[in-house]
Amino acid sequence: MTGAPRDMEALGAWLRAQTATPPPAGTNALLITHSNYIEAAFGASAADVAQGEAFVFRPEGERGVLLGRIAIEAWPSLAAGR
Repeated sequence: MTGAPRDMEALGAWLRAQTATPPPAGTNALLITHSNYIEAAFGASAADVAQGEAFVFRPEGERGVLLGRIAIEAWPSLAAGR
């Protein structure tokens, strides 16, 4: 993660801030990270994140609002437009 801090508490705060930061108009932002960083940022509610799972946020306030989670098993059908 470019520009990300190294300790877990600071990294969690950084990741929360990234989900709250709107991307440029007409674009989306994609953050790729590890499950331990997701848990550091979002606590026990994110502790069960699975490999390849995506969290979808809407930027708002001090942290993004979690709109949903997409399991890795859903990606093929989403990519196929189904």
